[in-house]
Amino acid sequence: MAKVKPVEPKPLNNKRAKHKTPITLRNGSMGRNPIVIDQDRFEDLMMLHCTLDEVAFWFRCSPDTIEIWVQENYNMRFSEVRRIKSRKSVISLRRQMLVNALEKNNTTMQIFLAKQSEFMGYTDRIVNNIKSEDVNLSDTELDKLLQSTIDILKDVKSKS
Repeated sequence: MAKVKPVEPKPLNNKRAKHKTPITLRNGSMGRNPIVIDQDRFEDLMMLHCTLDEVAFWFRCSPDTIEIWVQENYNMRFSEVRRIKSRKSVISLRRQMLVNALEKNNTTMQIFLAKQSEFMGYTDRIVNNIKSEDVNLSDTELDKLLQSTIDILKDVKSKS
């Protein structure tokens, strides 16, 4: 009777996995090939704010497998790791927003940042031109007032 050699699992065709040894789950030689989860790729997915289901889809495994791997490698739950690792992308985005506003002189970004409460807290103020004596208007007068307001808004929109 011929002896059967165990087949070594092939690594995933993952360009980023070349510089680090991928982490594997399930070290048994029987059954399906071990699931390979590249930690750098995992952290990249966290920067993109991927959900547990999306990460599991990416690595072609179940969400439970990702949860187990995260617990073994970070000693935290997936949601905690996601919250911590996704902060890097938020910081990067804020930095790029400030570069656009200040160095590239992007007026739209300057206005947007000025309206954010952590920066300047400016807001758009809508002026209400209806006076207290206008409250008791007839239906016809109210229709005229509404139509004039609509015309003003159309005029503003066409100018912008």
